[in-house]
Amino acid sequence: MSPTAENLFGLTEDGLREKLARLDSRGYQAGQIFRWMYGRGVTDFRAMTNLPLPLRETLGSHFRISSPTVDAVVRAADGTTKYTVRLEDGERVETILIPEGKRLSICVSSQVGCALECRFCMTATMGLRRNLTAGEIVGQVWLLRQHATLSVHPLNIILMGMGEPMQNLPAVMDALRLLADERTFNIPYRRVTLSTAGHVPGIRKLAAYPERPRLAVSLTATTDKLRNRPLGGGTRH
Repeated sequence: MSPTAENLFGLTEDGLREKLARLDSRGYQAGQIFRWMYGRGVTDFRAMTNLPLPLRETLGSHFRISSPTVDAVVRAADGTTKYTVRLEDGERVETILIPEGKRLSICVSSQVGCALECRFCMTATMGLRRNLTAGEIVGQVWLLRQHATLSVHPLNIILMGMGEPMQNLPAVMDALRLLADERTFNIPYRRVTLSTAGHVPGIRKLAAYPERPRLAVSLTATTDKLRNRPLGGGTRH
């Protein structure tokens, strides 16, 4: 697999079908790859045994499946585990696994850094480096499924890691559609919480989506005067 080959990780089934259209493949085979990649965590085309061998070889010469990787793991006494996740370009984000009785929550990042200037937040000192792709957001959950025991149900997703999710809303919502698919992670929208610092334009855009996660607004000050003070990127608390 060439590192310069096109990465399929993060594509929907329709996206995979478009990519495979240039090859000698059948439409339903995109669905097979989709289930292997997300449902079973398989990234080697050679292991996708219900695909014809010639197609597997062709896929390997044209494409790759590359997800984020774990760079470091820190576990707290209460079982909370912080994963430093390395992206393909070398950037890093944090993903947190939080045990809550019989439930597990995964705190997911949506950006590398953040454009807001919340003074209590270490991420703010980085500034915004870039948005994450849908694949990089999904990849954090995919990665923890490989490295941690996620068989406890229900599993909740909280978008309150690095970054302001509302400033990367299209990628966030694409990621949530992948996570909700019953063939992949089967995490319904009602078990996803999007936490925002109060990005009003983003909240309005979110309201227009037919399927939406839960919304949490972080009020990071005790008075309206402070909450209404402009922050970086034009956002107000």
